[in-house]
Amino acid sequence: MGAIEDDTNFIADDGNVYTQTGRDFGTARILYEDSINATYRGLGLVTTFVDHDGSDAVVHAADFKYLSQSGKWNFEGQYLYSDRGASGEGNGATLDIEYAPRQGQKHTLALTDFEPGFDVNDLGFQVRDDLRFLNYRAEWIKSGFTRIRDMKYGGWYAYGKNYAGLEIRGGIGTNLEFNRNNRHKVFASAAYFPARWEDRESFGNGTFRINKRWRFETSYETDTSRPLSVAVKVDYDGQDLYGGSVRTWGGLTWQPRTDLCMTVGVAHTELDGWLLHQEGQDFTTFKGDRWQPDLAVDFYPSAKQQLRVVLQWVGIRALEDRFFTLQSDPGELIEGSKPAGPSDDFSISTLNFQVRYRWQIAPLSDLFIVYTKGDSRRPGLQDFPDLFQDAWQDPLADQLVIKLRYRLGS
Repeated sequence: MGAIEDDTNFIADDGNVYTQTGRDFGTARILYEDSINATYRGLGLVTTFVDHDGSDAVVHAADFKYLSQSGKWNFEGQYLYSDRGASGEGNGATLDIEYAPRQGQKHTLALTDFEPGFDVNDLGFQVRDDLRFLNYRAEWIKSGFTRIRDMKYGGWYAYGKNYAGLEIRGGIGTNLEFNRNNRHKVFASAAYFPARWEDRESFGNGTFRINKRWRFETSYETDTSRPLSVAVKVDYDGQDLYGGSVRTWGGLTWQPRTDLCMTVGVAHTELDGWLLHQEGQDFTTFKGDRWQPDLAVDFYPSAKQQLRVVLQWVGIRALEDRFFTLQSDPGELIEGSKPAGPSDDFSISTLNFQVRYRWQIAPLSDLFIVYTKGDSRRPGLQDFPDLFQDAWQDPLADQLVIKLRYRLGS
């Protein structure tokens, strides 16, 4: 498979035209499959290629999958090599092992090893490189109770280091879920994260130590098969140095008819001790609030038509609290006075609104009419009503797209 991207011209407000050179993409895949002495066996090879204006990015990978005849064992793994020219090259490998000794019980072990410089993001997705990571999960499902339909509980453990030998990930947690006879669901979880090192949030300005943290979550959800269902959630997440964030969320789903469904929800997060990098070795913690309402409406006038309306908005208002400096690498963040300069207070507003109509004219033939309004800005410290009003009345993107796809031939 291949794709060739045209050059893109961007016209700035001052009238200047900036050109971004198009890229060329290519990928090839070979896969061998059989079921000899197994439910499934597979071995594959894949190569991807991206031609940039200044350099090329090539990734080679070999992968395998094995599922035993009993279904109890499942192995998946891959070895990868990336070469991004002057940007460097690296190796990576993953291995996932799943063991299900009996119905309702499952154990999963995931191993990851990414060298510094390993990068597949030109034609894929990768969170980070420079990582050796282990994650273990266990899950049990029990049924046959009197007052509840079933119960699901589990636990997990995670540990990771970078290639410098510093612990950058780690934690242990548990979760419990009840499905009641009336199909209402109750969920609770708790997790503990020991002190560790953070080597990414300074954006290349050093590695710093963060403190131990706790995370708690609980939720309740009514029967989603009924015309009206409600869900609520409360969680607490400790911050890197001190304090924590408390998030509350409530949602309602109304489906009066089989062809009409409306979902509305709103989340509020109270922030305390939110640590953010400013510049160089300077960091600031913030107190603030985050509001996140969302709305979705789906209507099906017929089996071949759909009308969907979606609104999502995120607003953040944060006030500076305390100030820290990273004086050694790696090292502790040392609290001090505010550096000279303007206030670090800020607001963020992100809006996404879309109305989409789809009509299936025939198999593989569709008409789409899509209206989109989108905005993302950081205007300085503002109140939430002003943030939403500015984003709605003067969005960065306001467009209507009509697309006709028609299949020719029988």
